[in-house]
Amino acid sequence: MFDPEELAEWKQAYREQWEEENPELHERNSYKKKLKQATEDVYFVYKRIQTRMFTFTKTRYPISTVKKWLGCDAIFLKEFMDKYEIDGPDNIDHIFPCNFFKLEDPSHLFICNHFTNIRLMDEAENKSRKDTFTEEDKEMYLARLKKFKPEYLDVINEILAVKEI
Repeated sequence: MFDPEELAEWKQAYREQWEEENPELHERNSYKKKLKQATEDVYFVYKRIQTRMFTFTKTRYPISTVKKWLGCDAIFLKEFMDKYEIDGPDNIDHIFPCNFFKLEDPSHLFICNHFTNIRLMDEAENKSRKDTFTEEDKEMYLARLKKFKPEYLDVINEILAVKEI
């Protein structure tokens, strides 16, 4: 029989040798592990957006569509959430409220659900906000758009011109 400690040492040595001999495969496997972990960490974001859009549009969109709306992969979304000190799982808050958009228009679905318009917020605070946002929220959202998706600014300015805030 094998000694468990000897077997563990042998496996570790073999793994290190393999990683040294196959750096490109090791890098790809590391990325896959990182992507899998990030996806698990942000999966609740995908599900909550999917449910929210069903409430508004009565259309059940697949998770792959929700990921396209967000405009980033799971690793970026996780890093973005961590960077802005967003803790989960709370409620998904659309900084610019969903009812301001024409959600039957596909371009509005993308803008509404883009990661720049998403943040996590305590449930009680989110419910108290309802369909409003502050001047501070507006400035933060516009700054995010300018940095990450400036082509959406024209649509947002059109909506702001129509809606009284």
